[in-house]
Amino acid sequence: MKQRSKGERASAAHRLAPGVAILGAALSLASLPACGGSNQPTGSLYVTVLDKSMSPVADAEVTTDPATQSLVTDALGTVFFPKVPAVGYAVTASHPTAGSGRATAQVVANEVADAVITVTRPPVGGGDGGQAGGPGAGGGGGGV
Repeated sequence: MKQRSKGERASAAHRLAPGVAILGAALSLASLPACGGSNQPTGSLYVTVLDKSMSPVADAEVTTDPATQSLVTDALGTVFFPKVPAVGYAVTASHPTAGSGRATAQVVANEVADAVITVTRPPVGGGDGGQAGGPGAGGGGGGV
């Protein structure tokens, strides 16, 4: 086995350096999609939140499923989700006094999808989910 001089070893390491640099650059580029730079098509979602009298509901929290972000409606009862993945969404709006509601929307690449949500309040004192005074109300409904 031939021993290399100090100068030969440095020269061999210098020749190896460009290959290592290229490999490092390739690995960095390969990891970009994992850092959020995906090529998934996107569109936008415009949501209007109204109460049962068709008036806009300001300050309602609007969320999507699949989750994107949570936004709060403006004075016109609207929010805008820019650049969300082009998929179908269940969109939910919730307001402390106006109530809540849900709608669906299909976001298509490079287009704006619209969703209109009408929020309703739960019945006053209706914690059990029953309808007082409705059909079937009153005594006896099915034994145990």
